[in-house]
Amino acid sequence: MVTDAKLHSQVVFRSVADPTRRQILGSLRQRPHTVGELAGNF
Repeated sequence: MVTDAKLHSQVVFRSVADPTRRQILGSLRQRPHTVGELAGNF
């Protein structure tokens, strides 16, 4: 049986596994960025 918590964990890990999202998170770790600054990298 799949619980809500397990489903939530799967969604989170699938999201973080995406290379583009990891790059965005890495940029945000350095300093705050505007949406435009983040989008300018892609």
